[in-house]
This record gives sequence, structure tokens and C-alpha cells, in this order.
Amino acid sequence: MATVKVKIRPTAIPGMAGTVYYQIVHRRQVRQIATDIHLSVGEWDEGRERLVAEPGGESVRQYKVWGEVVLLKQIVRELEQLGEAYTADDVVARFSAKAEAARVLRFMREQIGRLEKADRFGTAKNYEKVLNSFSGFLGGVDLPFSALTERLVGGLQCLLAPAGNGAQFRVVLYAGIAGCLQQGGVSAFGGAGLSLPGGVHWN
Repeated sequence: MATVKVKIRPTAIPGMAGTVYYQIVHRRQVRQIATDIHLSVGEWDEGRERLVAEPGGESVRQYKVWGEVVLLKQIVRELEQLGEAYTADDVVARFSAKAEAARVLRFMREQIGRLEKADRFGTAKNYEKVLNSFSGFLGGVDLPFSALTERLVGGLQCLLAPAGNGAQFRVVLYAGIAGCLQQGGVSAFGGAGLSLPGGVHWN
């Protein structure tokens, strides 16, 4: 079975540790997937091969890494279940295709556009509010759906919900996500988790 590891490519730039990348190894074939995550010295835990947690909790960049690693491991499981020979290149190719399709902000924008074309402007406006809240909280980083955990959504709720309205905001947030998913013709909140674009399953 192919293995997936988070690595960092060192840099000679003073004060910088390097750039995060994912290493896929299968049958002695080694491939790398680059990211746009650049870390300064002290932000990378070499022993644990992960980003150092920030004082207030995990960073958005860490959630992005977790989500993309989950997607990579899911792809490996899918290839293994096929029972056919595959290569590290096959893993990279599937990741490239799925990673872009399964981005939260991108998907929500697409659904808002479809609603507007269908003259459903009220619903589109509500979803846009959820989108803007997400985008602001994430600093514009478009996470994969596989990174959308209860912990992340809880952090969003705490930071953005008006005092005393946290529970209501959480309902609106989930409703916005579920509504976008349903508009996209996928199964929302079914079974043990949530079926998302790109074949990702949110547990």
C-alpha cells in the first residue's frame, strides 16, 4: 500500500524553514506534491512532521494539510480496493483531479451562481453570507471538504457568532453548507457522515 507523509523542503532564506509538500511512496516509486504553505523557523515540528500548533489552537494551514492528507489516503484506499496494480503517479493524478473539485469555497461560489441564474436571489444571498463568513475566517484559504471538521466549524462559530447567538449561527452555517450540497445534487447528512464533492466523505 502507498504511504503518504508530510515533509518540508528546506530553504536558504533567513528566518524561513521551508515549504510543505506531500510525499507519496509506492513500490519504491517516490513522488511529491507541492503546496503553497511556506513556514518560518519555529512553525515546523520536525519530530512529529507537522505544523506547530498556534497558542489559540490549530491554524487554518494545519487544517488544510490534514484535509489534503485525508484525501490522499482516501485515494490510496480506493486504488487498493480496485485490486489492480497502480503507481504513485496514479495517486498524484487522482489527487490533482479531486483536490480542485472538492474545495469548500469554490463549491459554494458555484452553487450561489446557479441559484442566481435560477432567480433564487434570497437563498443565494443567505448562502453568500455563510460563504463570506467562512472565507473571512479562513483568510481566503480554500480548504478541501475533507478538512471541514466539527472542530473547525466550532472554531468558526466561536469567533464569528454574536454574543448569545452561537447556537443559532451554527444552525445557519450548517444549513448553508447543506443547502449548497443539495443544490449540487449530492447526498447531504446521509448515513454515517456527509457525502461531499470529489467523493470525499465527511464523518
